[in-house]
Order: sequence, then structure tokens, then C-alpha cells
Amino acid sequence: MRIRTLLAALAAGLLGHAAFADEAKPCPDSAVEQLYNLQVGLLNGTMTDPNAAYRVVRDAMARCEGNSTVQGLSASIAAILANALSDQAPEVRQTLLETAYAAALAEDDAFSLSAPAPKLTLADGSETSVYTWGQTDNLLKTIILPQLLELELMGRPQEIFSLAPVETCPFPRDQARARTEAEGLTGAVIANFSRGEKKDATGFSRAMGRLEKLREICKQQEPVITWQIAWAHEQRLNRLSEYLSYGYYADVLWTVQQEAESLASTARKHYNAFATMPVTDSRDEANNQNIHNRLMAVDITAKSIAERSS
Repeated sequence: MRIRTLLAALAAGLLGHAAFADEAKPCPDSAVEQLYNLQVGLLNGTMTDPNAAYRVVRDAMARCEGNSTVQGLSASIAAILANALSDQAPEVRQTLLETAYAAALAEDDAFSLSAPAPKLTLADGSETSVYTWGQTDNLLKTIILPQLLELELMGRPQEIFSLAPVETCPFPRDQARARTEAEGLTGAVIANFSRGEKKDATGFSRAMGRLEKLREICKQQEPVITWQIAWAHEQRLNRLSEYLSYGYYADVLWTVQQEAESLASTARKHYNAFATMPVTDSRDEANNQNIHNRLMAVDITAKSIAERSS
């Protein structure tokens, strides 16, 4: 990826000269077009100055606070830049990821289903509507949240994983992004455990701690967050069983059995809780019909681990 080479060379200077916007200036009419073209340029290699890209993003975020499309494009650009630095310059990547997450929050605050998507005329004369919500959702799940968790485990504390109490849902509009965060963090910890990373236990604990907080304060999304917590614990239980089959943990079988019992208990608790909740989103209907199978699967796996580790 061409931008990766550029970013590697500029990592030390990136963000160092970023000028912050004058928030008193109005949001320019060309903001969506400028960011859209910037994003395209980063992806096709015609934009070769990541410092300039970051300055544009910060300027747009500050001046166009109430424009969800501007915030969504800003989140996308910051995430693209961060992902290009996924294995280097953690301090730069942290700033970019935190910028992307902040822009996603701002997009959520400003989003309105009744507002039409902005239209742009492209270089070839065709017209396109700019939709950012789905793209931001995808980037949250695949880049922003997993990499924020990775930074947390590198010893770079992230606010979303703080132990400090949170009083209100960070996604106040309709709390839809709480679902996104639950799915993103669950996917991240399952992927980490599948790779057998030694630090995955800490990552699992931090991610589940965040989801438990969201479950308490984002009541509109409590069913899906409850399901995701249960699913994450079941999947971790499954990976534990697989690793036991491969001959791992032979010297710590008692510890494995204790962890398996804890994982199974938490999975059952949350699956049973989900079963008592009204399904208000059609995406949760299939899960609601699958509760019995999930509980049975947890019991079978937990029993198998107990028999092999006794």
C-alpha cells in the first residue's frame, strides 16, 4: 500500500505540526467534497501528505460539529491513516485512532434519518450520494475498536477501557453504536484468542468490562450487548476446549477447569438474561430462537473440559 511507505517515512513528524481549527469559523460548503476527495486520494495514492490530511480532518471536525457526513468521513480518513501504521509508531497511531473514535461519536450525535445524504458531482460528471454511517460502523468493528484494545494492551491506556464509572450512554441518539461497539470488541477478543496470544486474557477482561458498562447504561441495546457478552464467553470456552485437545495446559489443568467453569457460568447467565428480554430489533430474533441450542452447547463443552482436566 503506497500510503504505508509514506506514513512510515513521516511517522516522526505526523501530527507534530497539526494546526487546530478556529471553531468560530463556519463549516465550509465544500467540506464534504474536500473530505470525500481526500479519502479517495489516500486510497488511490494521489494524496501523499498525511500531515496535511490530518490537519484537514481536525479542521473539519472542529468547524462542522453538527454535520454527520463530515464527521463520518473524518472518522474514515483517520482510521485509514491509523491502519497504515498498524505495526509502528504507537503514539501516532493512538492519536489517529482516538481522533477516529471521536469523529464516530460526533457522527452519531449529529446523525438524522430524515436528513438527505449530500450529493457530489464526480470528475466524470456523474453524481453520487455520500453515505458514511455504514462505513463508519465497519471501521469501528474492524480497525478502530480492535486497535484501541491493542494499544491498551501495549500499555497505552484508553479511556473506553477505564475502570472509572460511566453515567450515561456515550451514544445518546438511539444507542445504535453501542451494538456496533459490542460486536466490534467481541470480534476482536475472539480473533485474539484464536491466534493464541498470551495477552488475550487481559484483552478479554478489558473488553468485557467495557461491554458490561454499556449494558448497564445503554438500555436500548441491552439485549444485543447481553448476547454478545454471552457469545464471547462461549467462544472463549470453545477455544479453551480446543487448546486442551491440542495438549496445551497439561501442567495447569486445575486452573483450566476453574476458568472453564467461570466462562460457562457467565455465558449461561447472560444467555438466560437475554431470553427474558423483549426483542425490539429484528436482527436479534434469530438469537432469541437459538437460546436453547447455545445453552446446551455451553453445557456440553464445559462438561467435556471438566472430564479431561479432572
